[in-house]
Amino acid sequence: MTMNRRQFLKNMGIGAAGAALPGVSMFAANEAMNPQDKSLFKLPELHCDVIVVGAGPAGIPAAVAAAREGAKVILLEEDMMPGGAPVDMYVTYMCGAPRVGVFIDMVRELNQKHSLSITPSSTFGQWAWDNKQHWWLPSSFAQVVYGIMKAEKNITLMCGSPVVDAVVETKGNRNRVTGVCVMRQGMLQKVSAPVTIDATGTGLLAAKAGCEYSVSYTHLRAHETDSYLVCRLLLEKKKKQDKKTKKKNTQEKKKNKR
Repeated sequence: MTMNRRQFLKNMGIGAAGAALPGVSMFAANEAMNPQDKSLFKLPELHCDVIVVGAGPAGIPAAVAAAREGAKVILLEEDMMPGGAPVDMYVTYMCGAPRVGVFIDMVRELNQKHSLSITPSSTFGQWAWDNKQHWWLPSSFAQVVYGIMKAEKNITLMCGSPVVDAVVETKGNRNRVTGVCVMRQGMLQKVSAPVTIDATGTGLLAAKAGCEYSVSYTHLRAHETDSYLVCRLLLEKKKKQDKKTKKKNTQEKKKNKR
């Protein structure tokens, strides 16, 4: 089945709220980089068909799939190189099944060209349960990931570009995510698109867009990263707001009874 760019955007549902996918760690917003301060937007606004936030195990396949359907994609990553956990956290054990799409393309190349035992596994296939453990080096993941994205001319990869806010348009009976604000070289830049995909792993882009969320961070502080710190701070902020709202409602009820 072939699909042109216009059909792809139509099927995605132009202006729908950003879809959330699991994937890479999310981007801590710098309080000094206030997206409401228009003077900080010193870089020209960028436009594309699809924005993917997070160049990890979810974001890369999402970007590649959209690009292969003819969409112009901007793939945003906070780190200085793409790949997510397999590259920057040494999470190099490949599990999960069935292996399909971009995922099977990646792991087949890892098996054929980057096997730690030199000889590719003969039992490696679509399913994960072949009674063997498959490991690769982070550098191998990085090479394969770069190769896959390089082959897609419709993808623009922007590393070192943490997202600090979601651009939301209020219209009708629903909000629409129309883009994001990114921080680059100490300046803010707006990126706009009809479709925005949250592949951050923590869903913080969705949270910044106003979506409801819940966060669990029990016993997290000892090894807390920036991403989880933001989760915790957002949760604490929400709790304070809920407490104020509850107190206000209680006071109003008492006042009405009088």
